[in-house]
Amino acid sequence: MLSINKQDVLKTILIIWFFATTVYVAYDLYAGYKIRGMQAAYQQGYATSIDDLIKKTKASNCQSFEVKKDDQQIQIVDAQCQQQAQAQAQAPAQAQAQVPVPAVKK
Repeated sequence: MLSINKQDVLKTILIIWFFATTVYVAYDLYAGYKIRGMQAAYQQGYATSIDDLIKKTKASNCQSFEVKKDDQQIQIVDAQCQQQAQAQAQAPAQAQAQVPVPAVKK
């Protein structure tokens, strides 16, 4: 008849537990590695998009340009260009207001 020793059963359970724990820890480490890799790729893509937008804004020479994503699009102009345009528009108006009016002699 087949005799099962308690030590053999205990060794077998211990080996199965060790193997299962090792597989679980390896899977958990791999999943964390994948998540960190995806987050790094996302951050890199985000930074690249912002850098490209800044370069295109500087190269636009105060002209508007389109930014598209799928079916959405917007026109972008550098805010500094608008501030310069407002300052230039106000300068002639202020200059006209400061022109001295000749006095009328009686």
